Amino acid sequence: MEYFDNVEVCEERSADGLDKVTRKEYRTHCRYPPMRNCVYVHHESTLVQKKFLVTDYICQYEAFSHFYQGKEWKFNRDKYDAAYRSVGEPGSGCGR
Repeated sequence: MEYFDNVEVCEERSADGLDKVTRKEYRTHCRYPPMRNCVYVHHESTLVQKKFLVTDYICQYEAFSHFYQGKEWKFNRDKYDAAYRSVGEPGSGCGR
């Protein structure tokens, strides 16, 4: 799971048929917030990034720098263990 210092993540989710659309805006004190648009294409089982975080490096440099420096990842052992139990031995589908 991703965490940020001094960055507000605004997320919108919608559907386009069976495809799932996710739009994230990473708000900081800066004027041009980084945004990301992704589509999970159901029939291809693929995540496609339609809009990248940085589209104008000159205008978005300060915001991206703030975003990057404030990003942190945390490992959630309980979620990992639950997923492991639901899958079982590698790929067998037989939970423990």
